[in-house]
Amino acid sequence: MPRPPAMGILQKALRKAAEETGNQEFARQADAIEARIAAAPADDRTVLQPMDHVAVTEALDNPPQANERLKAAFVRHGKTIISG
Repeated sequence: MPRPPAMGILQKALRKAAEETGNQEFARQADAIEARIAAAPADDRTVLQPMDHVAVTEALDNPPQANERLKAAFVRHGKTIISG
């Protein structure tokens, strides 16, 4: 059974946040999730441990202040994405 796409999306989002903000904690969280997925049998669901759930929720609820790289990314996004 293939992996749920949501986990790939979460990993990509955490990696993108790490790139854009320079905050390597996001990259470490993506690596931890990826390692758990790789270790789990293909037909099992990946369940976050309580401490992982807290870390992800905390990062989403209290993101770091936007640095210049993130601000520049928003500007690039606004120039390249067409809103409906």
